[in-house]
Amino acid sequence: MKRIFMPLMASGICIILLSACKSTKTPQARPNLTEATSKCDQPIKYYSEKIRSANGQETSFNTEVTINPLNKLINLVSEPPNQDKVAFTVVIESIDCNFNADHTVGQALYHGYINQKDGTTTKIILKLEANDGILTISQGNPEEKGDYVIIISKWEIVHE
Repeated sequence: MKRIFMPLMASGICIILLSACKSTKTPQARPNLTEATSKCDQPIKYYSEKIRSANGQETSFNTEVTINPLNKLINLVSEPPNQDKVAFTVVIESIDCNFNADHTVGQALYHGYINQKDGTTTKIILKLEANDGILTISQGNPEEKGDYVIIISKWEIVHE
């Protein structure tokens, strides 16, 4: 009887220990990117059909700017008239953002840099601003005069 009981008891203890030591993987919580989440924390794609120069002249051409604070990148693709397509990525180093919930008032300053083909980097500050419901993107460094303002015609939250 002892010969049968001892191996069964040992097997039972092993099963109990193995189930107690079972790897417990806690699922990673993903932020719920809803309208209630701050616009500063959500990836958003902005569309523009025109820009305004420093002298007030408006020029029509398509531009898309995707700002993704989750992966710290801003992607800009633009098709200026009579020029090659322009595309670059800004690596975001810091964000100073204070938009209201419906994205009609406030601003965000994105401090970052662009990696150049020669291995150097160019510092940049982009300003996204909402004033009376009109969104614009411009150069955000107060020490430099911006040449152009991108006028946003529509935007959408990007769900990844």
